[in-house]
Amino acid sequence: MDVGTQTHDWQGREGRSYRFRVYEASVDWDKVPEVGGVYVFACRENQSGGWVPLYIGETEDFADRMPDHEKWSTLVEEGNFTRSDVYIHVLDIQGKSQRKYIQDELIQEYYPRWNSKIFNSNRNSRV
Repeated sequence: MDVGTQTHDWQGREGRSYRFRVYEASVDWDKVPEVGGVYVFACRENQSGGWVPLYIGETEDFADRMPDHEKWSTLVEEGNFTRSDVYIHVLDIQGKSQRKYIQDELIQEYYPRWNSKIFNSNRNSRV
């Protein structure tokens, strides 16, 4: 796959569609523009070939955040994934409040397995 040329549209809980660029996890993040945004760790579903979100997050700088992301060890140990199994979908968004809004909207739509603790603690704090 050419770096960042494939795209995928993730739909948020409120029906908005967001077009993400898709990168292999092994991409050289130093060659990706230093921007912030929302990201989705995703793998292909075996039967349909569709994308399955594993974790959704946001960052001020993809190049700084992705290489040593703490979820890599969790995905390997608990999910039995390798870096070649996981792709990183990125959406460039500069403003932190907009990044958080889109991140929360996507988490509430898909309930990714490795966001469950974060989502449940946020949901409980609103009750």
